[in-house]
Amino acid sequence: MRLSERQKHILFEAELQAARSIPELAEAVGIRAHAVRYELQKLSSLEVVVKRSPFIDLYRLGFIPYTIYFSFAGSSKEQEHEILVKLMSSPLVIWLIELGGEFQYGLSICARNMLEVIRLLNRIALRFGNVFFNKSVNVRTAYTYFGRRYLWPEKARHFFHRAAMTDDHVRVDETDMQLLAGLSADSLTSLRSLAAKLHIPQTTFERRKARLETTGVIPAYHYRMSPEKMGMQSYKLLIYLKGLHPRLSQRIIEVAFESPWTLYCIECMGTWDYELGIEVEKASEVTAVTRLFYDRLGSEISTIKIAPVFRYHKYSNFPASVRLSSATQSLDDH
Repeated sequence: MRLSERQKHILFEAELQAARSIPELAEAVGIRAHAVRYELQKLSSLEVVVKRSPFIDLYRLGFIPYTIYFSFAGSSKEQEHEILVKLMSSPLVIWLIELGGEFQYGLSICARNMLEVIRLLNRIALRFGNVFFNKSVNVRTAYTYFGRRYLWPEKARHFFHRAAMTDDHVRVDETDMQLLAGLSADSLTSLRSLAAKLHIPQTTFERRKARLETTGVIPAYHYRMSPEKMGMQSYKLLIYLKGLHPRLSQRIIEVAFESPWTLYCIECMGTWDYELGIEVEKASEVTAVTRLFYDRLGSEISTIKIAPVFRYHKYSNFPASVRLSSATQSLDDH
């Protein structure tokens, strides 16, 4: 659908600050609260706004996101489907996407260490044989989310959400994990209803949620949106640098921020060094983003590969149903 200017402005103001009240959002946009409420309800019914979701800092919980990009090797469509279903059924797999370009698929495994990743892949290999080829494994060491600044380019946005690998972990227990999974999967439900659904007493739910927020596990809330419903095309840009440049990260982020089409910038350790997510109206606009990087950092960049994102088969921002070891403690314990 084609968004109105008012809808674009509302989504721009709401996306990265989804915890704001309707009156606060109305003040930022400059219209009445009932108009904001109506537009958000309409956009939700049209599935432009998918859900209100917590931005969970997985690194603070001791998790590491591993990404695997791959293509299938000589398997039938039926076997490929069976493998995808098997991968999506794992609670460790938080998203799985279908791609164009060099790779057919990409997935993210949220694990505490590489051993968990190896075990999952070995189970697939033991059951289906050697079905992967041209695979690439990367560790995501930091994630910076800018949001959809193209919605309202007239207004500069000077803040964003960021998470990075750390050894300063927040200890949580099964109740905390259950709460995080519930907020991620069912965030449009009222908190009272969600607490009842999770069988967590209301006062406990509110206290645990507040502690997760103040300790930085949930630094913010955002609205998830459907680019397809807004007429946008999604791409991933895979940036390969010439050698290791640990001091280049800030410059990469700054250049990424120059383009309103760039949603996020991910720092990686693996086959490539940075991964950008972009959304554009026309495929030709992808070239403008790649040209920007070559113009600014051409001497440091080896190549940039483009991967169109065709479809999300699974998406979550939290590894649901993952159990903790008995050694971990509750936030209430310290």
